[in-house]
Amino acid sequence: MDFTGKVQTLLQQEPFDETALQHVRHAAFASDKAMQDFDSLVNQRMQNSDAKQPGEALRIGLSLCVLSRFEEALPYLEKAQDGREKFLYLGRVQRILRNYTAAKHAFDKAGKAGLAPAAVSVEQARTQIAAGEFDAADKILQGVAPADRSADWHVAQAKVLEARGQRRDAIRTYEQALDLDHTHPEAIFRLGYLADLEGDDEQAIDYYESLVGTGPVHVHALLNLAVIYEDRDQYDKAEDCIDKVLAIWPAHERARLFLKDILASRDMVIDEDVERFREKRSALFDVAITDFELSVRARNCLQSMGINTLGDLLRINEEQLLAYKNFGETSLDEIKQLLTSKGLRLGQSLEEERKARQLEILKQVQGDPAILVKPVAELQLSVRARKALQRLNIQTIGELAARTESELLGVKNFGQTSLNEIRQRLGEYGLTLRKA
Repeated sequence: MDFTGKVQTLLQQEPFDETALQHVRHAAFASDKAMQDFDSLVNQRMQNSDAKQPGEALRIGLSLCVLSRFEEALPYLEKAQDGREKFLYLGRVQRILRNYTAAKHAFDKAGKAGLAPAAVSVEQARTQIAAGEFDAADKILQGVAPADRSADWHVAQAKVLEARGQRRDAIRTYEQALDLDHTHPEAIFRLGYLADLEGDDEQAIDYYESLVGTGPVHVHALLNLAVIYEDRDQYDKAEDCIDKVLAIWPAHERARLFLKDILASRDMVIDEDVERFREKRSALFDVAITDFELSVRARNCLQSMGINTLGDLLRINEEQLLAYKNFGETSLDEIKQLLTSKGLRLGQSLEEERKARQLEILKQVQGDPAILVKPVAELQLSVRARKALQRLNIQTIGELAARTESELLGVKNFGQTSLNEIRQRLGEYGLTLRKA
């Protein structure tokens, strides 16, 4: 039987429950081609099938979940026949889409449709975790009887411990999850990630490789593994990890950026010509402004602003110059012409530093790259919190997520209230502050 026929058969299993979906998932992720074929098959069913037919909307909705096409999955799951799987995955999709109230209602319905009470509690707790409400999540989890505490329960509890900075306790709890289910992908990933944070590369590699060696493609594990390989100058292995991600999700922005970084690192050749160019450029940046012909007004303004070299000019933009007293368009044009003659421009160093910082943040912070590069203003923080971030020159959500609690608390007039506000706002985007 060919792949399409095999998956069609799997999709027609009765009942189409969690076990049936696992069979579909493993078949779809068996290879790059299998994933592409499965994607095409799902598209065909969306076009040709009658979603009103009993069970068909559920099959399409769950298949879209396998493909991580959650926004498309939502209307199919809402139309599906009522049942445990419908409400369970409807809640998970709503949680991923940050519709936390809708997610909670869906999980309540899943419980009424037959999902075990302990499983409902775990899903509700994970929803609170996603929303940044860790104390509420802990309260729900503690309400589960010890005899009913599954591997999923331990993973949720460990995530609460992580959020509180109790890393050692979190590691032990993840290990308890593996005692109950030695293949639990999230427990394996988090243990690899925590080992990575502690600098234990060997253990991190063991966890990550065990995760990516079998089963569905795990994007975060592959990306983190690629970072370790690149740090060890094992560029072929790092590139192979990224290729596996891009084979399934060719538009994955973080993977594409990282692949460029890997290729640049591998192809980097430091020779005498390159060194001479760098030395020449550095020397040019150190040339004093007084060595150039500028009007007295422009020269005096720059001197008053503490701008003494060409390099200093590259670290300031037009708006900052024009904001200075007695500095006008004529002086600005003078300076721009000077820089253009040297192949330079105002704010050039600022732009280069920001790009480098964004690349570093994409490596350090787990999250959707499209969210990480958004301006921090989208979080709609209070005035006090915004001023604190301005003092730290934090301009994007990713830059904020890359900061630690202690860094924020070290800013004047920034207290626990502002910290809680930021944690909650980041939690709405599925992010947290970096652990120290």
